[in-house]
Amino acid sequence: MMIRDSAPPVFGLMLVVFLTFGSGCTIVRHDDEQENEDGGISIYFDTGEFDAAVYVDSMWNERVLPRIREKAVEADTLFGMLKEKPDTAIEKYGYRIEITAPFNFMVSGAAKVVSVNTESAASTISLDLTGPDGKPVEIQIGPVIKGTAVRDSMDFINFDDFTNQLEFANVSRELNNKIKAVVLNDLDREALQGKVVAFLGAFQWVEGKSILITPVELKPEE
Repeated sequence: MMIRDSAPPVFGLMLVVFLTFGSGCTIVRHDDEQENEDGGISIYFDTGEFDAAVYVDSMWNERVLPRIREKAVEADTLFGMLKEKPDTAIEKYGYRIEITAPFNFMVSGAAKVVSVNTESAASTISLDLTGPDGKPVEIQIGPVIKGTAVRDSMDFINFDDFTNQLEFANVSRELNNKIKAVVLNDLDREALQGKVVAFLGAFQWVEGKSILITPVELKPEE
C-alpha cells in the first residue's frame, strides 16, 4: 500500500490515528532505498506469519536473561560514569540499534524503595538511588510496561532480521508481556514501600532525562 506525501491534511491525521492505535498496520523505518519515485512510503499489514510470543519464549531463558546478567553494570558505577564521563560510559557499556537511536544500558543493583507510584497503569517505584540527572531512579512495575529498552539492549535482535517494522515492534511488546508475566505478576506492590529491592534490567538513556529501568528481575528483600 502506498501513501503519497501530497495526501490531504485530514487524511494524514486519520492515518496517524490509525497507525497509533490500530494493531494491524505500521509505517516502515525510513530508508532511502524504500522511497519510490512518487515520494510515497510503504505500509505493512500484519500477515500473522510471525509469532512474536513464540520467538520471545524461545530466547527468554536461553539468551535474554543470560545476556543481561553478563553485561549489566552495577548501578552506582554506571550512573556515576554517565554523569561524569558520559562518552566513556557509552563506549564501554552503551548499545543502540541504529546511529540515530538513543543508547541503551543494562544495569543491576539493590536500593530502598522510597515511594510506590500506582496512580497510572504504567506504575513505578522510586528508589533511594540517584541517576545522572540528580533525580531518583525509577523501576517500572506495570501492568503497562513502556518503551523498548529490553529489546533494544539485545545486540542479537536486529531490525534487519524481520520482515517489517511491525514484527520488530511485536518483539518488544512480547518481551514486555513476558516481564509482566514472570517478573511482575506475583509482585506484592503494596508491600514494597521501604523495602530494599534487588534489580536487574535495562534502560534507554537520553542525557538530562531521568532513568526508568525495565526490570527482568526484581526481588524485594524477605
